[in-house]
Amino acid sequence: MHTITVDKTNIIEKFSNQIELSKAPFHEWKIGIASLERISRLEVQEEIVYQFCEIDTAKEILFNFIAQGVQTCKMSKSNFNGIYLYR
Repeated sequence: MHTITVDKTNIIEKFSNQIELSKAPFHEWKIGIASLERISRLEVQEEIVYQFCEIDTAKEILFNFIAQGVQTCKMSKSNFNGIYLYR
């Protein structure tokens, strides 16, 4: 099995680009960490971006976007495997 190391900077850039392309303000977006199964149960209005990553990386990214005004949602760390951004 191959492991892919995901760079925190790349994920931040990916999520920031998604927000910028939407032309929606940061506060209209929500971010969280959870398993892919949990994310499939979210009530997504328009779009969602998901990225597999380590929990420590996800927490750093989460705090970065909270500081920019993105809201958090109910998160589940059980069976965690990534970070998501949606609106």
